Amino acid sequence: MSSVKNNKRGLTLIELLVTIMIMGIMIAIAVPVIRPPVDARAVKEAAQMVSTALASARTRAIETGQNWGIQFEPLDTIGRQSGTLHFVQVVPPYTGSGTVSNGAFNGLGNYANGGGMLKLNFQGSEYRYPDDSTEGTLSYDPPPDGNYDFQFYPAPRKSAAMPMQLPSRAVIDMGLSGLGDAGSCFTPSAAIPVKITFKPTGEVDQIYHGAVPAGEDVIERVHFLVGKPGRTDTSSTDPQENHLLDGEAIWVSLDPRTGAVKTVENASNNGGDIATARTWAIQ
Repeated sequence: MSSVKNNKRGLTLIELLVTIMIMGIMIAIAVPVIRPPVDARAVKEAAQMVSTALASARTRAIETGQNWGIQFEPLDTIGRQSGTLHFVQVVPPYTGSGTVSNGAFNGLGNYANGGGMLKLNFQGSEYRYPDDSTEGTLSYDPPPDGNYDFQFYPAPRKSAAMPMQLPSRAVIDMGLSGLGDAGSCFTPSAAIPVKITFKPTGEVDQIYHGAVPAGEDVIERVHFLVGKPGRTDTSSTDPQENHLLDGEAIWVSLDPRTGAVKTVENASNNGGDIATARTWAIQ
């Protein structure tokens, strides 16, 4: 009987290493080409999520007859970027009696959990209360020691509704977001996240941020700038570092009276001017 010789053999170690090296080079070449479309798609998806969240909060306010809103959870220690959207609900104010002693107020008990604004004898100054504090120093100009009736306005509270997590390649630039077409911006703060609430009529009610922790009425259009992480250097002329110069960033603009939301890609030729960019966004 004649034997049959088997010519099959596997890859040698050198051949395997060469193959892996070639694949690595091809991946390294392909990633820079693939990543920009992926990043742009993440920004578009995030802008749609912001638009959907705002519309959902407005719908909840109309359906329940209570004020609902959105809290933009900070991603960094200065509150400049946000990547998570929480639904919040506004609860009615609490009333009662307490005492002022050496500039501190005692009497809120568990009412103060979550923070809010305190008014004494239903008039005069409002004092901001920090989260989870049942007794605290009044923020400024405390009244004389004594007994006082109070009215406490809780900050909007996070609801049990599932938060919305933006894609990891997209953020909301809270430092360039703000009120009005002239370029007024929020004051970012990790301790005081930006919140926006809606009335049961469907109109925007209040905006809360670092400069106005107690909230302020909204009569101008609200603008949110959605872009890619880390592009928060407004002094830079590089679109890779400055959202205002990035043509793939997206403005989400909200009409405070009708609740209508508009999303428009940023005009990269705005020269780094916020007012010009927002004017383009609403045209």
